[in-house]
Amino acid sequence: MRVRMRTLSAGPRGVRRPGEEHEVSEEEGRALVKGHYADEVRKPPKPEQAVAGPAETAVAPPAEKAVAGPEEEAHRGRGRPRRER
Repeated sequence: MRVRMRTLSAGPRGVRRPGEEHEVSEEEGRALVKGHYADEVRKPPKPEQAVAGPAETAVAPPAEKAVAGPEEEAHRGRGRPRRER
């Protein structure tokens, strides 16, 4: 039986600290659980395994080359304006 200790237990077999899990005999485990010194640890059911399908891939369309016209060059956004050359 597997138990998770609630209290500290020390003896000739070693030290068992609160929160630790230990494998003990059925008789010892029942006694620890009955005395509220430990809780029985039950194994959780195994989660179902997901089966992965084929990977999806996306292809981006070709990007058009951006060319700034004279109006767009005059207004570039915030900041200091460019000097005319």
